[in-house]
Amino acid sequence: MDATTPRPLKKGENTPLHLVIADRDWCLRTARFDDVVIKHGMLWAARTAFAVFDFTRQDAYSVPYEDLDDAHREADVITLHISQGRVVDLQLRVPRPSKASQYRGFAWDVLNILADTAAGDSTASELRSQRSDRESEEWWKKHQMADDFVASILNFFSEVINEKRKLAED
Repeated sequence: MDATTPRPLKKGENTPLHLVIADRDWCLRTARFDDVVIKHGMLWAARTAFAVFDFTRQDAYSVPYEDLDDAHREADVITLHISQGRVVDLQLRVPRPSKASQYRGFAWDVLNILADTAAGDSTASELRSQRSDRESEEWWKKHQMADDFVASILNFFSEVINEKRKLAED
């Protein structure tokens, strides 16, 4: 797509994968191409290859899909193994709620419920309990969204590798 004339995507429209490399949420935090760590740039993937652009050094690293051998994920890092033993690490920055935030509202509600029970106020404790359930559900939704984002990028490269293997069998 031409970035100079932005337009909304149509449902089902195929587009290349673009990921900004920046210290922002929902981006690549860094891309390591061999021994070069890129902190400001872009990953661009199209029909036959993907490229990692380093805006700081004004360099570009291109990898044809036929050179992709393997892709795997560990936490928020996707490692792409390419021909001749080379490696590209994509470290994603996704906002994940902390474990403490998952239980903070619940623990606060327990303390308030105990205080309300001692005072005989069951309505307030029930409302707080419902709020805790909603907060916990929101926590899980945010956590799942972050996992889905990382998984979708891994899936993109895994599908490319699967297609490459199918073509090699034919």
